[in-house]
Amino acid sequence: MEKQTATLYGIGVGPGDPELITVKAVNILKKVDVIFAPTHQKTKYSLALEIINQYIESHTTIRHLFFAMEKDKLACQKLCERNSKFIAQELMPNQSGAFITLGDPMLYSTYIYILKDLQARSPEIKVKTIPGISSINAASALVNIPLAEGDERLTIMSGTNGISHIKEIVSEKDNIIIMKTYKEFQKIYQELRSNNLLKHSSYVSRCGLNEECCIKDMDSIEDPENFQPTYLSMIIVKKNGEKDRAV
Repeated sequence: MEKQTATLYGIGVGPGDPELITVKAVNILKKVDVIFAPTHQKTKYSLALEIINQYIESHTTIRHLFFAMEKDKLACQKLCERNSKFIAQELMPNQSGAFITLGDPMLYSTYIYILKDLQARSPEIKVKTIPGISSINAASALVNIPLAEGDERLTIMSGTNGISHIKEIVSEKDNIIIMKTYKEFQKIYQELRSNNLLKHSSYVSRCGLNEECCIKDMDSIEDPENFQPTYLSMIIVKKNGEKDRAV
C-alpha cells in the first residue's frame, strides 16, 4: 500500500489586483485543506490573504504565519525555520496546503526560505510551486516601459541596502529594476541623481492596489528630501531614455 503524503503548494497571488492571479492558482486555492498566510507580526495583517479572499472556500482552514521585516539574516532564518516547522506539523498525510505569497514565489519571496527549510526538514512533504505575476511585470505594464527588447540586458536588484554599485551596473546593463526601495529611497534617489539617471527612472508603488502611485519621470519630484515612499515600491531604470518610452 502506497504511503500517503501531504502536499504543499507555494502560490504566487500576483502584485495586488485580485484579477491578476492565474486560473491554476485559483483552482488550487479552492481545493486545498489549509492556507498558510504570511502575516505581519505587528499589524496582524496579510495582504496576500486579502487578495485571494474571494477565492477561499468555506471548508478551508486559514493559518497565519507571523513574520517580521528583519534585516538580520539570523533572525529571519529563525522565523522561517519556526514557520516551516509549523507547516510540517499542521499538514496531515494526504492533506494539501497552500503557502501564499505576493508576486512570484521565486522572486525575492519569503517562500524561498520556507521551501529550502521544508525540503531539508520534511522531505516527505511534496512541494509544488505555482508561478505568479510579479510586481515587475505589473509595474512595467502600468508605465508602458518594456523590460527588455532585442538584445537589451536586464538586471533585477534589491535596494534594501542602497545601490552604491549602480554605476558599475549601468555601465554594463541597459535596463534595471530596483526592488524594495522603501527604506533606502533617499540613498537610491541620490545615487540615481549622481549618475544622471533620474530622467530615465520611473517610480511605482503599490501597483494594482487602491493606493497605487506612479511617477514616470523621477526628475519631476519637486521635494525629493521630503518625499514619502510607500511599502511595496520599485524603480524602473531605462538607460536608453525617452526614445524607448511608449507612455
